[in-house]
Amino acid sequence: MLGKLVSHEWKDSWKIMSLLNAAVLILSIIGIVFFNADNAVELFDSSDIGQTMGVFVYSSYSMIYVLSILALSIGSTLYFYVRFYKNLYTDQGYLMHTLPVTETELIWSKAIVAIIWRIIGTLIMCIGISSVLYSFFQLRLGWEWDEVMDAIEEVFEMGPMFVAVYIILGILIGLGSIIFTIFKGYAAISIGQLASKNKVLASVGAYFGLHIGISIVSNIVTQFSMIVILGGRKNIFNYLDEPGWFFAGFMAVSAALIFILCAVCYIITRQIMKNRLNLE
Repeated sequence: MLGKLVSHEWKDSWKIMSLLNAAVLILSIIGIVFFNADNAVELFDSSDIGQTMGVFVYSSYSMIYVLSILALSIGSTLYFYVRFYKNLYTDQGYLMHTLPVTETELIWSKAIVAIIWRIIGTLIMCIGISSVLYSFFQLRLGWEWDEVMDAIEEVFEMGPMFVAVYIILGILIGLGSIIFTIFKGYAAISIGQLASKNKVLASVGAYFGLHIGISIVSNIVTQFSMIVILGGRKNIFNYLDEPGWFFAGFMAVSAALIFILCAVCYIITRQIMKNRLNLE
């Protein structure tokens, strides 16, 4: 049944999400092509007209590109928050909760699709922004691909194990951040449903309350972890003698903390939906 719910959620959301992702992708390609064009340099020449055209074109493109990125990163998140609220906590929720499915399946059917689209959007933004920036700095500063490859080779000289650990931890932190963003919103929306009225406003307040509380807890945990790692690196954590490995240990703590917070937000959402469901 979970597969059917996921399929239904995907069909309902793929059009608008494809549009948001396509906008960033197309604008990224336009930027890459423009900055790699032979006559692009003429827009930035020393003449007054050339400089004016260059500033106008670059400013206009930058503004539109930034807006598309904001729409994809922030807009897509809000879109899935709204879908979660409307589908499970409004009149539509009466139908959804009468289906022969558990609360776990309802939550994950929403979360899986949202997470997949967030991953796709993150990859498109990272690749697009990196490519556009590289093309721009290649135009303005004369960067060459060989210089980038030399920098990459320097990183790999630290050792394959070091690079592999950083890549794995970076992926875990990135994935955990995406999942946490989704479940933090779901938890806030669910907490808001405990209010007798103004549930949307209560959900917004719960979101900021969760954000502040989680930030405080995260800072305490990370500061404590740094003290423990730094204080014990000569005995318990001997492998952290190198600064790079110390930061790897810090990243590992951060990754673990993110997934713990994901679990906490999920449990809050599930328990409220299961035991305190109060549809409008």
